[in-house]
Amino acid sequence: MIALKFTDLAHPPRQRLRLSDCERPRRVNPDDVLIRVTHAGICGTDVHIALGGHPATPGITLGHEAIGVVEESGMNAHVAPGEHVAIDPNLACDDAPLLRPSGLENRCAACVDGLMSQCEWMARGTTIGIFRDGGMASHLIAPSGALHRVPDGLAGRAIAVLVEPLSCIENSLRQLRGSKIRRALVLGGGPMGALYAMRLLQEHAHIAICEQSPARRDRLGEILGANSTVTETIPQPTLFDPGALAEWACGLFDGHAPDLVVDAVGGLTTAASNLVRPGGAVVQLGMNQRAAKAEIDAYELVRREKRIIGSYIGKGCFPAALQSLRRGLPGVERLIDAEIALSDVLTQGFPAMGFDSSSGLHQAPLALKVIVRF
Repeated sequence: MIALKFTDLAHPPRQRLRLSDCERPRRVNPDDVLIRVTHAGICGTDVHIALGGHPATPGITLGHEAIGVVEESGMNAHVAPGEHVAIDPNLACDDAPLLRPSGLENRCAACVDGLMSQCEWMARGTTIGIFRDGGMASHLIAPSGALHRVPDGLAGRAIAVLVEPLSCIENSLRQLRGSKIRRALVLGGGPMGALYAMRLLQEHAHIAICEQSPARRDRLGEILGANSTVTETIPQPTLFDPGALAEWACGLFDGHAPDLVVDAVGGLTTAASNLVRPGGAVVQLGMNQRAAKAEIDAYELVRREKRIIGSYIGKGCFPAALQSLRRGLPGVERLIDAEIALSDVLTQGFPAMGFDSSSGLHQAPLALKVIVRF
């Protein structure tokens, strides 16, 4: 079979991604499942791997956003051949006990406490498509515990690939449970910001979304519709002025401050904490290690009873994400710019998502989401 491989960082960037012929994977453990991939999404993380900004195992098949059909299942698997499944790529203690260094016993302290996204074993590198062979190939092997049945109405559809990024959003909403979200400001109109806006529109919130790229702003306006406001990024003169920030945000919501501010970029935590209303919440979704450290006014945080929530991956949230997709996210079909063949992933897919495969250089993304269809 043909697979998209990450070579290693010793190669120049333009040689770090390669389409290679390799053997179809085989089941080894009783809970192994052989999956015929139907769709795989190109993620910003894949671009960062190619650029050297995110670790990955040399020689690995990329693709941590994947769905497919079960072809073979082991005796301990809970899915059967012919079933459509989505793959949760982040393997924590309970997902693959036979693969854990300690075997079946000794779950890590984080998993014992229910903090599966902080699994100590996962932190050492277990992610399918990043540290283990993933879905940018016709077939992959995954442990049964990582698989979730795709409900009727979604099976075989490209939008089901969005369950992985959407699960990260569901994780933050789970932490916000009980909060009243009438108005939400999303900072960053990339794939995650757009998907977050769609999920909040599903809950009938009024959305404002900030995006630097004029092309993306135009797209977002078309996709999100009348219940959203698409605007440029926070005006630079107001960025470090709490009063000016609050006034600017209120101007987006008819004089009201937002109940929720989502930083989908990374590095805008300080501004976000000044934008949100008293009693509101900030969700830190984007990660940017190169950004300046946040400065939080502790007095304002306490006095105004604001919350700042970090939301990493979506462990335990795949079922909720699948149901959100099944219910219908406003504009989600239009989030996908193109479905391409694997043979076109380097010439069309990665360039559209921000990586020029011929030069190895980062470039402005042209698309919100590109999906490989098998």
